This record gives sequence, C-alpha cells and structure tokens, in this order.
Amino acid sequence: MLRHLVADRLGVAPRQVTYSREPCPVCGAPHGRPAVAGGRAHFSLAHSGGLCLIALADTPVGVDMERVPSPSAATGPAPEPHPQERAEPTAPPERDGRRPSPGPGCARRRTSRAWA
Repeated sequence: MLRHLVADRLGVAPRQVTYSREPCPVCGAPHGRPAVAGGRAHFSLAHSGGLCLIALADTPVGVDMERVPSPSAATGPAPEPHPQERAEPTAPPERDGRRPSPGPGCARRRTSRAWA
C-alpha cells in the first residue's frame, strides 16, 4: 500500500519506488528511519490495533497512534515505581552537577525521564 501511495505522489510506477535508510541520528550509520530513496518524498507509518496511519509530505514528517486502552487498563497508579524512579533519589548528580529537586513537578520530570 505504501509503495502505491508514494508512487502516486511521485507520478511513477510502484515498481520504481525504492527505499533506503536515513543515517542514524546518533552514530551516522545507515540504520535510521526508512526513507524513499533520493529523498523526493517523505513518509511516516504507524499501526495499532488493526489500524494503519500513513503520512506523506515533501519534508520529513512523523505520525504516531496508539490504541485507546480499556477503562480497566488504567485503574490507578502502578503498585510500585519504575526501577529508574526508585533509583533516582540515590542516583549521582546530573551532568550539570545538580540533583533533581523535590519541588512541584518533580514526579512528572522523573516519570518523563523514565519513559524517554
């Protein structure tokens, strides 16, 4: 399906659409995001729960989708913190030498770092 959509956008036959890999943003090796060879079109693809979302654009684009969990899946907080959250109070200082402050929003920042 993606090959046909890209081909239509480029005005070529589907068999003429080839893919490559973008450079890795960390090491530069060619194992980054999949891309249309030649960079003439950009795409992003996401799927979840039997659904698919495709974005096509002239510039890099990104899409994401997730299936909405059932109400019973989110009944409350986890029974215990994530291991990274448990370790943080005794973790060494961050790069700038500061330790995370326990002020407002601290739990949100810890959770963000654990999920990143």
